[in-house]
Amino acid sequence: LLAQSEGMLRARADELAAACRAALPQGEIEVRTDRSFAGGGTLPTLEFPTAVVALRVPNLRGGHAAARLRAADVPVVSRVGDDAVVLDCRTVGDGEIEPIARAIGELG
Repeated sequence: LLAQSEGMLRARADELAAACRAALPQGEIEVRTDRSFAGGGTLPTLEFPTAVVALRVPNLRGGHAAARLRAADVPVVSRVGDDAVVLDCRTVGDGEIEPIARAIGELG
């Protein structure tokens, strides 16, 4: 997943955002550029450009929405930024868009 191009990430983000809008039409959903980190081990500070989907659910704080997504039938791991749930498309696999959208739809 670290080797995905910015174009591939943007295409996946656009697809995920469209699925999320269909599942949660009252939500505020946008695609943004951001950065990912390789994580711990030998590359803890190595940054990669990425595309994310940021969403806000009416009447639900970002942290609460993220907690509910983690507890969904198919857990969705996200981060929270500016009180929005942030889904990093560098970590979203090909078959995961629809399950993520279903979990997001259950937030509304």
